[in-house]
Amino acid sequence: MLLSEPIVDEVVAVLGRPFFRHRRHIGEADLARVKRALETDAAMVSHKKRLRVVEDDPDDDRVLECALEGGADYLVSGDRRLLGIERYGGIRIVTPREFMAIPKEREARQ
Repeated sequence: MLLSEPIVDEVVAVLGRPFFRHRRHIGEADLARVKRALETDAAMVSHKKRLRVVEDDPDDDRVLECALEGGADYLVSGDRRLLGIERYGGIRIVTPREFMAIPKEREARQ
């Protein structure tokens, strides 16, 4: 799993919105634990190159930058803008369901 500081910050910001804070009872300590877990369990990538691919949502560009800088083969997302790109810089953009099916596809070809 590849992540970058801008992506971790966005995840924490989204989880800090009222929906999660009030309806899911997520507090500051929870947000700190999530941030620490993401930074610890993922390979952290720094952004050396800035992209402008997704005009409607520049945060999606940060995800593409992370995948490129980290040498990813796949970018797994539920974001329809990213999924609409399908491939970028040799990276295949897939849904979680598609990603989970990849080992089965490879096994069937062998």
